[in-house]
Amino acid sequence: MQPEQINKKIESFLAGLKDLPNRQAESKKTVEVEKTVEQAVELPANQLEKPTEVQEKSEFTNPAIQSLPSVNDITPAVKTPVFYQVEGILAEGLEQEYLKLTPEKQLQFREVGEETASKIALLLKSAKVKVKEIFRLILDWLKIIPGLNKFFLEQEAKIKADRILAFKKKMDKDKL
Repeated sequence: MQPEQINKKIESFLAGLKDLPNRQAESKKTVEVEKTVEQAVELPANQLEKPTEVQEKSEFTNPAIQSLPSVNDITPAVKTPVFYQVEGILAEGLEQEYLKLTPEKQLQFREVGEETASKIALLLKSAKVKVKEIFRLILDWLKIIPGLNKFFLEQEAKIKADRILAFKKKMDKDKL
């Protein structure tokens, strides 16, 4: 090697030494972040630390991600024709009782009814229909209406379950 090449290598080595504190600081930050991530993974969800103000104002926070709806805001799966048929069967004959309810109870009755209809629609898609499950879902939904006789509720749930099963048989027959 020539002396000029040796001098260049020495200068680059010394420049690297001068830059070493900056690299060490960056590597320490990386190690600290990795430790924090590892600690967060090891902690149960209820023991995770709340973000501090400094962390909340971080440059890594993407405002587009913050504006996305939460899991609770997302509506259930797409409402299929089966869902609407089941919903129609469930609502049949309950118009007078629905109108007697308070607005709060009407809202609750409608929401639980839609949830029940979607669960029943999912049950109808399976090869083997669970009649007891359908009956229980309908009965639980009808129990929201106050002041109705227990035997009337059971009878109404049985009638609606039978109508839903007849609809399922018709659906299966139409597919063949």
